[in-house]
Amino acid sequence: MNKLDVLALLVAELESVVSVPVHTGTGEDRDLPAVALAKWDTTRTHDGGHRNYAGPTFDEEGDVNGAEFHIYHDMTALVVVLSDDEVESHELLAAIEEHFNFLEDTPGDLHADVRQLEVASGGQHDLQFAPPVPTFGQTVRLELKFLNRLTRTLPELGEDVLLNIENDIHLT
Repeated sequence: MNKLDVLALLVAELESVVSVPVHTGTGEDRDLPAVALAKWDTTRTHDGGHRNYAGPTFDEEGDVNGAEFHIYHDMTALVVVLSDDEVESHELLAAIEEHFNFLEDTPGDLHADVRQLEVASGGQHDLQFAPPVPTFGQTVRLELKFLNRLTRTLPELGEDVLLNIENDIHLT
């Protein structure tokens, strides 16, 4: 799961919660009310000194055919509810917060590669519609840790990596 996969996942999840359009950013001629992923930031992390190499991959016959690498990331996404009705804005935000609060204890329910999810108080946004529309902008921040699984086949890895993979396999 890469950054674009996570963004698509968040948009799909938001669409399942609210009955208004969900966007990434803003543009012209957007109807209100709307929900937008206003901004996001992804940082690569080393999960406790984690090595990237996760282990060998196998083909259907059980033979080693490559290697899997795990790359961990932290992502913060700012969700903004835009509405020209203050009550509606608060109701939409409450539905989003409730939905993601339930997922905090089981982030794998969102996706198997989501390791952690926290709902935090919102932040500042600079979303502007063209033409300008007076709106109530309620925000919530979603903080995620996710795993990006990369695989390489033996031809991509080269002979020396193949020997390291074979040495890392300990049969018990």
